[in-house]
Amino acid sequence: MDIVSVKPRDGLAVVMPDRGRLASADGENVDREAPYYAKAIRDGDLVVVTGKAGQTKSAASGEGSK
Repeated sequence: MDIVSVKPRDGLAVVMPDRGRLASADGENVDREAPYYAKAIRDGDLVVVTGKAGQTKSAASGEGSK
């Protein structure tokens, strides 16, 4: 599992079928490896957000850091 924060590309409304709503423009945490989200990211419909909100789950939890 690779959790990242994503937001819809400007001008798009992207459905989150597992949550029954649209993706927030403020960002949503999703599993980048899930087929639906992998395709949406690859197609450019969802954009990975950088910075604190966009860290992977392991980086955000401090795993792997000394």
